[in-house]
Amino acid sequence: MTPRPPSTTTVARTAKQIVVTVVRKDLWRDRAKDNIKFQESNKESMSDREYRLVMKYYKTAIPLAYKNFLGISSYIKYLYAWFIGLFRVMYRQLRTSDMRIVAHKTAGLASQNFMISMAAIGYDTCPMEGFDSKRVKQILNLPIHEIANAGIGYVSENRDIFPDLTVFENLELGKKNNDSKIKWDIEELFDLFPNLKNRIDVLGGVLSGGEQQRVSIARAFVNRPLILLADEPTGNLDPGTSVEIMRLLERINETGTSVVMATHDRSIVDTMRRRVIELHNGEIIRDQARGVYE
Repeated sequence: MTPRPPSTTTVARTAKQIVVTVVRKDLWRDRAKDNIKFQESNKESMSDREYRLVMKYYKTAIPLAYKNFLGISSYIKYLYAWFIGLFRVMYRQLRTSDMRIVAHKTAGLASQNFMISMAAIGYDTCPMEGFDSKRVKQILNLPIHEIANAGIGYVSENRDIFPDLTVFENLELGKKNNDSKIKWDIEELFDLFPNLKNRIDVLGGVLSGGEQQRVSIARAFVNRPLILLADEPTGNLDPGTSVEIMRLLERINETGTSVVMATHDRSIVDTMRRRVIELHNGEIIRDQARGVYE
């Protein structure tokens, strides 16, 4: 019998060293400058054509991909690349959400190469997916708004919207400090949250419980997170509204965002029939692809 590999929890507790790869899109200018200096110092080892291509990549392609002025340039770049792509091969994924995915994939590839290199010199390595974002941010002393940049959205059971702010103002609070203006994304949000379109200027305090929860979810989704954490999102809602909220989370999941939800609502779990993970004292005791409440 082949022995089971150790769990990531066991690995994390017993490893002598843990190497954490962190995606920092905000440092692209510094990284590009460092690479340009390095390539210039090694110019003699390259042909003229290779050198020109490398310089063009770091001086032109990288700024084109990562620069984003008030959210406008992101869409201009996307339309430009789409048009040029009609006539020749062109990299088209230049929107802010696209570059986030590219950055994460690049970090994953770098981690894999590092593991292969370590294995080549005799070290045992084990990959681990996921991370304690808050802890990593504290260790690296990053700005607090970078928590959102990690690609995590959070929906509280208590909704926690600001009653004296309008729906739009509540949504605006969810956007990243260094990212695009929310007005450029609001129409896309309305596709998922059509009920909010006619309530955009209404104060949060006069909304119904279901409407407040939709605002809370929309605010968490403004940055198109990779993961959306929902803590009892149907708590204190009537059955009909609870079903609508679950259908909304299902549509969000279909956009590519992973939804992790904690709930004690048996009917919701049995109706949705999605992956169910049951915990007891911090340990996973059940993991079913299409589970029910037991």
